Amino acid sequence: MYRGELEKMDPRFRVFGNLFSLVTRLEVMGNSPDFLGELTTKQWYLLIHLITFFNEPPALSELAAEMDTSHQNAKAIALKLQEKGFLTLVKDEKDKRTLRVVPDKARIETYEAEMGDENNTFVEVFLGALSDEELLIFDRVLAQLMEKAEAVRRERKIK
Repeated sequence: MYRGELEKMDPRFRVFGNLFSLVTRLEVMGNSPDFLGELTTKQWYLLIHLITFFNEPPALSELAAEMDTSHQNAKAIALKLQEKGFLTLVKDEKDKRTLRVVPDKARIETYEAEMGDENNTFVEVFLGALSDEELLIFDRVLAQLMEKAEAVRRERKIK
């Protein structure tokens, strides 16, 4: 589509479409071995949540909720990470139906050492287009959109 045609669009629809396009571009960029090495963006995202938001091994369902994804999606990603040695899925001692996600901290540290600053580069390359002020504004706008998405999801009873 020509830029002129995009400029004629209702900005709400242009922004909405650009959000989808941006997600796709980020995933393609992030899945390049140049940025995350052996990890995909989704695997990287799961590990970030696992090591940042949990002091104890979470239930897979808790991790999925934190990632804002389905249990099935989180499990598929976790299984791939387990194959690569980044984590282990173990049955909860009290409730055998519950899977706990146990990070392999040594494996994660080795990955981080091997990658050096490449993980940071992935984020910096993309967000380097924004000034500090723009980044703060963008952060607030994204937070507003996330809140609105959650409200619509609750209102319409979407899981």
